[in-house]
Amino acid sequence: MTFFFDNNIGQFMVLGLRGFGEDVYHLTDHFPPDTRDEVWLRFVGDQRMALVTRDKRIRRRPLEVDAIKRHNVGAFILVGKQMGKWAQIEQVIHAWQKMTEAASSTPTPFAFRVNRSGGKLERLPLP
Repeated sequence: MTFFFDNNIGQFMVLGLRGFGEDVYHLTDHFPPDTRDEVWLRFVGDQRMALVTRDKRIRRRPLEVDAIKRHNVGAFILVGKQMGKWAQIEQVIHAWQKMTEAASSTPTPFAFRVNRSGGKLERLPLP
């Protein structure tokens, strides 16, 4: 499974995961940083990647929700305000196996909330 990290997550995460052999990309690997969400969401869906984001509002904005549904995107939304880089790394590392399994076995489109510790995924409805 290939994962796509948007601009709400620093490139440090992608570089670290790549260093361990994971198939991951950052938004800036393919697009300018200010590219509209609807544009890169189409790419994510077309490439059958799973999205990883910290943008909890992505499933409430009509254009983004429409793009997620229309392009069959699977999304993992990391929660936790004011988390430093180390805490973000721990969250993703703790959740990685669960995210990989969910991305491989859940029909798209979908959205999962990843709790602060990374120990739990919660399926979220897409309006």
